[in-house]
Amino acid sequence: MKIRSIFTVMSLFCLSALLVGCEVIGLSGKAPSWQRELEEEAGLVLYVSTTGDDGWSGRAAKQMKGTEGPFATLERARDEIRNIKKSGGLPVGGVTVAILEGRYQRSEPLVLTAEDSGTAETPIVYCGQPDAEVVISGGRRINDWKPVTDPVLLERLPVEARGKVYQADLKALGVTEYGDLLHDAEWEVQVRHQKDDNQNEATQGDAMAAQRFVKKTGKNIKSRLELFCDGKPMQMSRWPNKGFTHVDKVLGETKFKVRGLPGCKEGIFTCVDDRPGRWTKEKDAMVRGYWFRDWVLQTHRIKSFDPEKKIMELTKPYHTYSGYRDGMWFFGLNLFCEIDAPGEWYIDREVGVLYFYPPA
Repeated sequence: MKIRSIFTVMSLFCLSALLVGCEVIGLSGKAPSWQRELEEEAGLVLYVSTTGDDGWSGRAAKQMKGTEGPFATLERARDEIRNIKKSGGLPVGGVTVAILEGRYQRSEPLVLTAEDSGTAETPIVYCGQPDAEVVISGGRRINDWKPVTDPVLLERLPVEARGKVYQADLKALGVTEYGDLLHDAEWEVQVRHQKDDNQNEATQGDAMAAQRFVKKTGKNIKSRLELFCDGKPMQMSRWPNKGFTHVDKVLGETKFKVRGLPGCKEGIFTCVDDRPGRWTKEKDAMVRGYWFRDWVLQTHRIKSFDPEKKIMELTKPYHTYSGYRDGMWFFGLNLFCEIDAPGEWYIDREVGVLYFYPPA
């Protein structure tokens, strides 16, 4: 099966309604007679349109007489090809599915299996209409933005961000699953690639934590929600905005050494900065860092922070690779009170509200 220009294979299989604003844009061509050329090249062209109907034939780019017109969905085009294969086989030149101009909102993945494959002589091609914008989106457009006016929330925001942060009700959009911030849904891919590259140590951290979570609970890990604005990915609220802060001294009781490097098993340590003292009112504050090795990254929830002593304690399970050592680096993540730069965002998962500091 051939998938032409409009989207990558991964995009086709992994469209998800849990991604806010995720869009795949069709590639524009230059042929003015695109429809005629497609029909001359392929044995059969099926059309999909935002104004189509799955009860129509799919053989015409616009409605003609009766039921002669484009389909409304990719699934209907896929199923039509399956029926053609079963009833007599694909025509010489194969079948092309032409997706016409417009935005196609998805709430479920388009599933293609081995039965949806063509051959070199009878290819199955999905393509976007040339000289047009074709958008297949697994995200949800957010238009109903309101400025944050709650005095309690404004007090928690940095002074420089007050009056510049907006909020939107995700539940009103039907978005209620926000993904797993602590575990990585792509852990299997990471583990495979790292082992292929003979970098087994790099499978520690987030990938290994996710693997252990799945084996222990039997649960699937949900993909993390992302936010896009004007086609660009935005940054989940973090501190510092760039770079890292540092561990000062580890305080765990279980000491050890790895190749001469001292550390401890427990995730408890003093911090160089007192900034985490701002995070004590956060609902789900996290830190992401390199805790023992410079190439093993892992995310933790914060259990507690003592502002006076600058002692941070992390929630179990602790780091999958050995533990923690002095001087290592990390940053805070998923923090409402750290929305202080254009492009930063945060979701209050308890109430389903997205907060966003839009770019200028």
